[in-house]
Amino acid sequence: RWVRSALPCDLTPSFVSVQHIVTLLGASDLYCVSDGSHDPRTGRASHAWVMTNSAGLYRLQGAGPADCDPTLLSSYRPELQGILANMIMLTTLEQSYAALSGCKVRLVCDNEAATKIVRSIVTSRQYFLDPQQTDVDILLEIQGEFLSSQLLFDVIWIPSHQDKHAAVDSLPFLAQLNVD
Repeated sequence: RWVRSALPCDLTPSFVSVQHIVTLLGASDLYCVSDGSHDPRTGRASHAWVMTNSAGLYRLQGAGPADCDPTLLSSYRPELQGILANMIMLTTLEQSYAALSGCKVRLVCDNEAATKIVRSIVTSRQYFLDPQQTDVDILLEIQGEFLSSQLLFDVIWIPSHQDKHAAVDSLPFLAQLNVD
């Protein structure tokens, strides 16, 4: 119900899809993969995210713009916005469904700097973010979502653009999700 009131009909995931993702989260078999893209010529950027299990059987996914003054935008911000989108979905699911506390979820991203800082945030509840740090506004949002959650997070970095060197179907599972 929480999704139906917030999204247009064509973007609303089915109740069954959400239930499958909640079941996977409850079984600690949920991978949340995100990616970002930035075109410095146009000043446009976007992010995408997908939630699925280790077999890729069920999924929720979404995408959106990366918001920022185009003169300040880099590829880092849309990567963080993809992570934030996953975090918002996770904490919304956690608040909407009982008995998810302590379940493990894997956050996967191909931006090494983003995974390092997010790993620091989820490793220490007292992690201090430098107010002068690049894109601190999004990092603070990620930290806020983490602090409101009782989930256990594992942050995984995967190399980017692996599909440039091999066919997508020959890539490891997480690399395939990063391409989708």
